[in-house]
Amino acid sequence: MQKSTIITWSIIAIIVLAIVVPHFTPPLGGTPEQIRRRTLRSTPVGTSIEEVVQVIDDNSRWEWRGRHISSNGIPSHIVTGLVGGDSIGEQSISIVSRTRSFLIIPIFVEIFWGFDEDGYLIDVRVRRTTAI
Repeated sequence: MQKSTIITWSIIAIIVLAIVVPHFTPPLGGTPEQIRRRTLRSTPVGTSIEEVVQVIDDNSRWEWRGRHISSNGIPSHIVTGLVGGDSIGEQSISIVSRTRSFLIIPIFVEIFWGFDEDGYLIDVRVRRTTAI
C-alpha cells in the first residue's frame, strides 16, 4: 500500500471515530431519544418542579454547567426546530452539559423539562449539538 493511501484511510478513520464515539460516552451519551428516556426514568411525567431541581442538583453524573428556570414553556424552536409556534408547558427548566469533546469536536447536550401551570412535569426534550 502506498503511504498516501494509509494516510487517507487514517484520516477517514479518525473522522468516523470523532463522529461515532461521542454518541456512546457517558453520562449524557447516546442519541437524544436515549437521553430523553433515561431522563424520564429519573424525572417521570408528573414530577414537581421542585423535585426536578433536586434531581438536577443531586445528579453529579450529568456534569451540567448551567441551569435556567423560566416562566415560559419549552421554546418552540426546541420542540419543532423552528422559531415561532407553540411552546410546551407554562414553565420550564433547562440545563446545558459541560462541553464534551472527541479530538477537537465540542459536544453539547441540553435537557429541557416542561411543566404545566401547577408546576408538574409534562414533557422532556433533549437537544444534542456539535460544533461541526
